[in-house]
Amino acid sequence: YADAEFDVVVSTFGIIFASDHRRAARELVRVCRPDGRLGLALMPMHSRAGEWTSILREFGGDEDSDHPGAFADHVEDLLGDAFELEARLREVPAEPRASSWDEALEQSGQLGTLAATLDPDQLAELRTSVETLLAYWVNRPARYVLVVGRRTAG
Repeated sequence: YADAEFDVVVSTFGIIFASDHRRAARELVRVCRPDGRLGLALMPMHSRAGEWTSILREFGGDEDSDHPGAFADHVEDLLGDAFELEARLREVPAEPRASSWDEALEQSGQLGTLAATLDPDQLAELRTSVETLLAYWVNRPARYVLVVGRRTAG
C-alpha cells in the first residue's frame, strides 16, 4: 500500500503473529495517515493464550520469531513515537475450555501434532506444563490488551 493510504488501521490478534514486530509496527505507521486512527487487540504474555503459545514454542523449537505476546508488552516502544496511544488490559469471563490433558489434545490440533513428535520424556514434560497452565487458568478471565491511538503528524 502507498504511504499514508489509510485513515484507520486495525488488527485484531493478527499483527502479533508477524515474525518481526518492529517491521510490522513500521508498516502500521507507514500506511496510516497523519491524524489517522489505530486500533489493536493484542494477546499479553501473561494470559492463557500467551502462556499456551510459550509452551508450544518451547517444546516445538519455534523461538526464532518474536513471541506473539511480546507485542502487547512492547507496544509503547513499537508505536509510541508515531501514535498517541492508550492501552488497557481487559478481562472477559472465563469460558469453558479444556481442563485436562486429554481435552487439550482433543481440542488443539497444534498440541496433538507437537505431542506426536516428542520422545516420552519430552512428552511428559509437555504434559506437566500444559496441566499446570490449565490448572492455573481454570475459572480465571481471559485477558487481552486493547490499544487505540491517533497518528501524530511527524
